[in-house]
Amino acid sequence: MPDQATKLAEKATLHELLAYAAADDIRDLPDRFGITATRRSARRVRIMLRMRDGVSGQPFNMTEALAIEAYAEVGGHQGCQLRLGEDDEAAVIGATLLAGIEADPTLLPKVRAALAGVEAARERKVAQERAAVRATEINFEGGEVEAYDANDYSTDR
Repeated sequence: MPDQATKLAEKATLHELLAYAAADDIRDLPDRFGITATRRSARRVRIMLRMRDGVSGQPFNMTEALAIEAYAEVGGHQGCQLRLGEDDEAAVIGATLLAGIEADPTLLPKVRAALAGVEAARERKVAQERAAVRATEINFEGGEVEAYDANDYSTDR
């Protein structure tokens, strides 16, 4: 039987996959697993994106971003999903799946397995992005590079 930390890690991965999945990728999952929401809602919200400064490691608020906050209820259990962007249908489907898993925890591995294709596509995209970033690396060959804190406005740069 998995320990609590493993269960939390599995749920976190599920939340991440659902937040990434397009509506077309997950539209059939509630029906496939017999999950019917009795209540659903979605609204647009703005959230603050926090980043870490590359030099000092201190967090700072980078910008506001549009997100969808969705809720669903299945058998008295609630599911909530917050995802970046404007795909409210995918957010409601994700919240419905999460509520269904709260109502019947045995669905977690089944839903997770159904999202394997979404996970593989996400991993490919992340690998492509990392490769694109690596391609832009600059080798200064012993030259000096000035590093400064992004929150340091004491001098013009």
